[in-house]
Formats: sequence, structure tokens, C-alpha cells
Amino acid sequence: MNLEYFNAGIQELENKQKTGQLFNESELGMAYKMRGLFYFQNNNFKKSILDFDKGIEIMERMQKEKKLSNANELAMAYAGRGMANHGLGDSCLSSIPDFIKSIEIWECMKSEGKYVNEDMLTNVCNIIGTISGTPNDSMDENALAHIYMSKGVSCDQEEKFLEANQYYDQAIEIWERLYKQGVEIDNGEFAKAYMNRGANYYQTGKYDRALAEYNKGISIIEQLPIDWINKNAFDAFMLYKNRGMTYEVIGNAEAAIYDIIAAQSIIKKVFSEYPEFHELYYSSLVEMIELILKENDQELFNNIIGEFLYSMRDVPKTKEAEEIQNSILEQLN
Repeated sequence: MNLEYFNAGIQELENKQKTGQLFNESELGMAYKMRGLFYFQNNNFKKSILDFDKGIEIMERMQKEKKLSNANELAMAYAGRGMANHGLGDSCLSSIPDFIKSIEIWECMKSEGKYVNEDMLTNVCNIIGTISGTPNDSMDENALAHIYMSKGVSCDQEEKFLEANQYYDQAIEIWERLYKQGVEIDNGEFAKAYMNRGANYYQTGKYDRALAEYNKGISIIEQLPIDWINKNAFDAFMLYKNRGMTYEVIGNAEAAIYDIIAAQSIIKKVFSEYPEFHELYYSSLVEMIELILKENDQELFNNIIGEFLYSMRDVPKTKEAEEIQNSILEQLN
């Protein structure tokens, strides 16, 4: 495809927008992303960045309005802008945030069971490692912590849990120090670093250490505005759910139940708005019911079942969520 093709497509969509014709605005965002990639492939990095800027602005807005059909397009735009900034010869600090954002989107898609091109995700992680080289003290500390965090995520994908934790150690050490100094940091990533390190301790059977990590991560998010919890529902959910699983393994069933209930309450807030959480909601509910039955807490069981039956009303579900729901109903009957 040549430049004229992309120009014509964007012009047509912009004309529809100006004249008030019916069209999907996310298509305009994707068109800017495609032209941005074209410019990038032809080494016109400045024009590439301008198009990625426009595409990201549109698709971010559409995502907030829950009208973006494919978050992969937004991830690609962030990754493309990161590569274009690097192509201009800028320092890694201008590219890293966009690469990290693309990884976060892809990781979230994976957690929701959506298809992600693993090769692309791995390539972006590798690019971060390549352009950052060996982190040094002259780098901005926030960016340095993000680099360590991304390296840890890359190792996790290869199931190199011990190596991943070495990177999380370095990211957390920086963020802990900055946090105590009152320096503004990305608290969500700070909490996620604890969660990831805790998950790796859990994987290697170090349950007490995993529990300590989850406690620290939860203590951070509990201080964040409720808007952050709603926007990052999956991360908040996983922190409580992981801690609940750890409590269950070490034999503290009561604490496990209440952590899983806390996790469910987070998902419940966004349940009706985000169909991608339906399967997660129901599968987690099954685990909760089984744990409550094991403890023979009839009153709590009745309350949970009541909430489940209420949540079923008029809520669209994925095929997988419906199968889980039917399984629960069969157990009740």
C-alpha cells in the first residue's frame, strides 16, 4: 500500500466526522496508526509520531467510553510511537513509557483470555532490554525502575521466576526509596511489582514470603483513589485473589474467604460494564463457593448464592461465563 491509499482513507473518515455522518471513530484512530506505521517503515519518524499521537488520543478516548473493539490496535500504536522516538535517536527514557504501556495492554488482554501475538509481545520486551542497555545511575530513577520492571515481566514470560524477582527487587528498591521521600511515582506499577514478586514466591513454594509481598501491594492500592481501583480492576482483583489463594494454602481458610470476597467486590463494581470480566467473575465465584462449603459456613454460603442469583439478571455473558453459570445452577439443584 502507498501513502495515497492511507491519505484517502483518513480523508474519507475525517469528512464523515465533519459532516456528522455515521462512522466508527475508532476506525479513524486505527487509520492514523496504520499511516504512522507506514511513515515509520519509511524512516519518516517525525510524521510517524504525529500520526501515532492522533491515533492514541482517539483510541484512548474510545477505550474509556468502552467503544474500542480491539485494544491490540492501541497497544500497537504505543509500541509504534516508542519505536519512532527511538528511531529519532532520543534517549531510551522517551521510548520506555510507550513500550511499557503496550506491554500492559497486551498483558491485560491475555488475562482476559483474548488473543495476543506472543512474538510481538516478546519483541517489545526485548527491545526495552536492548535500548536500555545496562541501567545506570545517571538515568531518571522512575524510568530506571520501569526498565527493571519490564525486564522482570519479560523473564516471567519465559518462566524464569528467580531471575524475574532479581529485577523486581531492583525496581521495588527504587520505588520504595522514592515513595518514602514523597516523590511522585506510578503507585499502580509499584503495587504490581510486589504482586509479581509475590506470585513468583508462590510459584516456588515460598508462601510466607508471597503473603508478605501481597500485603505490601494491597497496602499501596488501599491508599489510591477509588477511580484507580475501578480503572485497574483486574490488578486490584488479582492482588486480593492471590493473597486469598496463599491464605488457603497455608491453612487460614477464614482469611482466604474474606480476601476472595474482597476480590469479588472489586469485579462486581465493573461487572455490568465490562463483559470481558464475566468469565472471571463466575469462575472466581465457583472457587469461593467451594471454599465456603468446605468450611461449612451456611450463612455466608446463603449470602453468596443470593448475590450470584441477583447478578445473573439481565447481564450479557460470554459463552464460557454461561457454562460456568449453568454449572453453578446444576450444583444448587
